[in-house]
Amino acid sequence: MKADKYTLISKIVLWTLMLTSVVVFALFFFVGDEKVLEVSAEMRENMAGDLTYPAMTDILIFACYGILALALVVTVVLGIVSFAKRVAEDAKSAILGLLPVTLVVVLGVLLLVVANTKMDAVLFVQYVLFALCLIASILGLCDIKRGVGGKK
Repeated sequence: MKADKYTLISKIVLWTLMLTSVVVFALFFFVGDEKVLEVSAEMRENMAGDLTYPAMTDILIFACYGILALALVVTVVLGIVSFAKRVAEDAKSAILGLLPVTLVVVLGVLLLVVANTKMDAVLFVQYVLFALCLIASILGLCDIKRGVGGKK
């Protein structure tokens, strides 16, 4: 019964994010003329024409931030609820469940120290997490072929 509640919340959030994305894309692509970007006289000398951008660029950027924030909030809230339930049932497995989160935080701190700028650190984290997701996906596909739990 409770799993159905989480499934319903996930479906509602997914459909909300998808609908918002489609509406914002439509606004960005179909509505409004291009606006001319104001530039200094020095920059204008080196340009062939005016710099323009679509009228709905600001809405697109704010919608992307809003969608990201909504997804993060729902993920964090459901993660906290799940962690609290696991602690009540089995504290050891709950603590082991925090290991991936801890590793991502440690990875982020290490890459921030190694990187020249914060933007480089963000890119490094994205590259490493993408590689890990790719490896996990490949291993998951191998487990599907083999059977869950390594049974043949």
